[in-house]
Amino acid sequence: MKPLKLMIVTLVASVVGCNDLGKPIVPVSAPVLQPPTVTSGPFAYTLIVPTSSLPVNDTLRAIVRVSNLAATAETLVVGPSAFSWSLNTATGRTVMWGPKVVPLILWQVVINPFQTEDIYSIRQAIADESGVAVMPGSYVLEAEVRGVSRMNMMLTLK
Repeated sequence: MKPLKLMIVTLVASVVGCNDLGKPIVPVSAPVLQPPTVTSGPFAYTLIVPTSSLPVNDTLRAIVRVSNLAATAETLVVGPSAFSWSLNTATGRTVMWGPKVVPLILWQVVINPFQTEDIYSIRQAIADESGVAVMPGSYVLEAEVRGVSRMNMMLTLK
């Protein structure tokens, strides 16, 4: 009778997904993400997404907010050609990207100490650039301000 009990325990452990120590095996499928806030000079840039879960037929919305961490007013030169973004699958395939049109407009923003300003925004209907249907699943929104580290946010499309 004892060999039968051992066989049942072994069978249950292999079906549930436990290692030989009895601890659950957790698959690692999500890419490693950088924090959604990065610092460059006196400025902290934050990628803000209203929700991390949205329907596949919705509109992707996000903003890049900059904060002045200095004790004095700082000037930031902002322009569309200095910003890019992409929505990628967990395997790294780019589903959509932007901006689509890059006007040659630059402007200066004076940001007072510890003040924040929204400097870039994303608002685009979710659609695969290659014409393939967007499938529910995990995606990574990647935004980059030129000269600053990339900011990544995990999104779930349902």
